[in-house]
Amino acid sequence: MAGGSWAKPVRACIRKGFKHPFLNTSLTSANAILCMMKPRANELAVRIKDIFIKKGMDLCLAESITGGLIASTLTNIPGASKYLHSSVVTYSPEAKELFLDLPDDLMGNLVSEETALAMALGIRLKTITCVSLSITGNAGPEVLEGKPAGLIYMAIHRDSGVVTRKLELKGSRNAIREQAVVEALEFLLEEVSK
Repeated sequence: MAGGSWAKPVRACIRKGFKHPFLNTSLTSANAILCMMKPRANELAVRIKDIFIKKGMDLCLAESITGGLIASTLTNIPGASKYLHSSVVTYSPEAKELFLDLPDDLMGNLVSEETALAMALGIRLKTITCVSLSITGNAGPEVLEGKPAGLIYMAIHRDSGVVTRKLELKGSRNAIREQAVVEALEFLLEEVSK
């Protein structure tokens, strides 16, 4: 499991046999992770909104593995329309080609750093925004393109350059997607805070 700042509370929560306050039952590891993800994601969304507005920047997203969860998290916070320009969910290869102009040579390599880079560039060129964030990967449970569940690539494209990050997450399909949202928001916050 990737070790974001939420990892220690999650491990402690599981070790102590955390009881869900409403369901009055112990949480499994996957459910404990999901329990801890949403508050952290919302906290990050507030900080991202504040930085983007303060710096006068706007953001566009190209999501695949997360299926719009990053945009949903950002728009949960009032004032998101002041910086979030647009978001596109390009789940299928055809959508990536249609909306992001993904090159044909990447169609068989969708879970890759190259695809994340092409997605970030494609959405930024179409929207003319200050910053773009893309995310692609395999949520599982099956192997995809010979790549294991939990393998994720993210890219941020802005005038100062392009950065990527690779994740190798563990858990159920939903746990992987929720962890990916938090990791993507932490990545974005880290980069725009520079």
